[in-house]
Order: sequence, then structure tokens, then C-alpha cells
Amino acid sequence: VPTITLFGPTAANFTAPCGKNVTVISHEKECLLPCYTLNCPYDIRCMKRISVEEVFSCAKKILAKNEKNNY
Repeated sequence: VPTITLFGPTAANFTAPCGKNVTVISHEKECLLPCYTLNCPYDIRCMKRISVEEVFSCAKKILAKNEKNNY
């Protein structure tokens, strides 16, 4: 199943789902990550850097690829 995962304070290489249809969205951070903290002292910047547009664009690409492969 095509999956998009968003990662901020955790390490995607250790906790992301496995598989060829998994897309990880994550950005470089200036704080010490992975931190696995529940109370971020940096205003969860790592998650705020992931934009709605970025996720939507990724989803559109996956849907277009799947439509192409089904026909």
C-alpha cells in the first residue's frame, strides 16, 4: 500500500514503515535529533517545516503513478 510518513523528532531510518511503497518526508533540523521528546523546547520546528503543499504534491505523484500502472 502506498504510504506517506511524516517525521520530525524521531529517526525515520529506525521507526518508519518498511517497503518499496513508503515515502518519508522529513527535513534537516538545527536541534539535536532524534530527540523523541513529547515537550519540544524548539516549538516543533521539525514538523512545521513539512508543508501541506509538500505532502499534497507527494500524494498527487503517488496517485498519478498508480493510475498509470493500472492502465
